[in-house]
Amino acid sequence: MLGDLLAREGGRYGRDRGDRGCEVWAHSLEEHCRPRLARSGSVAVGHLRPHEVELGAWELEAWELLGQVANPGERSGPCGSPGRAEDDDTLGDQPTPPADPSFLEIRTLGRIELKQGGVDFAPLMLGKPVIAFIWLYLLVRALTDPGLEISRGSFADEFTPGMPVEKQLKRLRDRLDDMVHRDLPEELFSRLKVTRKHDRLKMSKVSIDIVRLKEVARACSMTDGILPRDLMNEAATILEETEGEFLPGWEQIEHEANGGRGASAEHVRSLRELAETARVDLTGALAANQIARQ
Repeated sequence: MLGDLLAREGGRYGRDRGDRGCEVWAHSLEEHCRPRLARSGSVAVGHLRPHEVELGAWELEAWELLGQVANPGERSGPCGSPGRAEDDDTLGDQPTPPADPSFLEIRTLGRIELKQGGVDFAPLMLGKPVIAFIWLYLLVRALTDPGLEISRGSFADEFTPGMPVEKQLKRLRDRLDDMVHRDLPEELFSRLKVTRKHDRLKMSKVSIDIVRLKEVARACSMTDGILPRDLMNEAATILEETEGEFLPGWEQIEHEANGGRGASAEHVRSLRELAETARVDLTGALAANQIARQ
């Protein structure tokens, strides 16, 4: 079963990127496996923190996890940095279990889902491309720049590039007002943190698949030799659940919102590359683990 998963992953990478993609995937897999197999005589997991083995703490404050996605190996704090949030999204609160009806589950890989209380609000939002652009752009920036409060001026310029500043600001202000009072359910508009000078998305009480993918890949890479069975199973599960590109259909949403003239495509592209790298690393870890167990 695991072998089929690994073979399918290699085939998918080849379909997405052609023959050269197959070569890149195979090379990455080999590079990943070689050092792991050299150490496969022992299982050194004592240096891992509990949540990296048990993988039950992805509901830690999303701010912390997003920071690990944007800057692997680094942990930066939200307080004391210019333009960073210093309110209820910072570290300190206890994580909320996904069973909490106020918990938002965000899926970005292969499809877009925004589930809270068992209801997916994504179709409603995606039916309004301009509104979807604003909400998803703030999500993308929360992933690439955790804790960052985006200045209203720069956001307005991204939303309507090329227009006079006053018109840019008014158009964005009007759309944000529409989101709160008309176009979005409370489950989504309550995530907006809007002031006169800054905008961002509140990232507390969330679970995001790309964050989880990166966390599992990082936990696997920190394990020498054979993976613990619970980590191996979780890795196989997340690999299946996250097949597909990050924010599919983003280009069409962006085109309808601003003609595709902004810089958001670069942020989306960086997250797509991050997800692809994590999947290759995860596949390599599973392949090395399978060989080491034989």
